[in-house]
Amino acid sequence: MRMGEDKYRSIFVNALDGIAIHRIILDEHDRPVDFVFLEANNSFEKLACIKLSEIIGKRATQIFPGIEDTPLIETLGKVVIDGEPVSFENYFIPS
Repeated sequence: MRMGEDKYRSIFVNALDGIAIHRIILDEHDRPVDFVFLEANNSFEKLACIKLSEIIGKRATQIFPGIEDTPLIETLGKVVIDGEPVSFENYFIPS
């Protein structure tokens, strides 16, 4: 099992695409309202122009003011809830 974990860790760390792992936060009606950055790779750091140390453990609404007014949180929540992948592009300026 450890070898498999090491292989996937290496893929995550060395991926050219920016990858971030989040925990979705739901409201009392089970609707996605925010997400917390749990982990991200260096490519994500470069693409997002924000240091990983500044986002890990923080809510998206803290890092990107106004994100709650976009469809991003709903889209990511749908991926988590439905288990169906999506592809999209967004641009946000970190606070």
